[in-house]
Amino acid sequence: MRMPAHNPSLFKQAARLTRGFTLIELVVTIVILGIGVAGLASLMSQAMVRGTDAIVHTRLVSVGRAYLKEVQGKPYAEGGATSTCSIQQEEGNRMAFDDVDDYNGLNEKPPRTQISTAINQYAGIRVSVSVACAGTELGLSSGNLKRITVTVRDDSGPLQVFVAYRGPHA
Repeated sequence: MRMPAHNPSLFKQAARLTRGFTLIELVVTIVILGIGVAGLASLMSQAMVRGTDAIVHTRLVSVGRAYLKEVQGKPYAEGGATSTCSIQQEEGNRMAFDDVDDYNGLNEKPPRTQISTAINQYAGIRVSVSVACAGTELGLSSGNLKRITVTVRDDSGPLQVFVAYRGPHA
């Protein structure tokens, strides 16, 4: 078997093909990768903030709807009176609230159940309720409608407002 002849130009060509990266090439590569990683980190942080906002919004809506449903489930006025609209809070304890008026001025943090048990997992949420005569807002006499406004605010800033109307006939 014959051995190939020693050719110095082949060794030089092979050495040029197998050489490593230069320092400039490495620096450029690191800079490009750094810009890409910074962009991805920015996108991920924005996605996390939006995800947190959605969770807070869902909690506020859940609490607000529960309070609004509770208030709307009560009679229009004490003892079934329907002729005039007056807002009178007769009962001081939420467990004793027996008509829509009683909720006017309610302000709770954290939110509570109907039997006044604090809902501690919502500790950063404040709920306030206002009731006002509002028949004229919809073209009726003022005695025929009450506007119920439930405002739910999270300590981190977001706010949800729920408005419903309650008439003397359920």
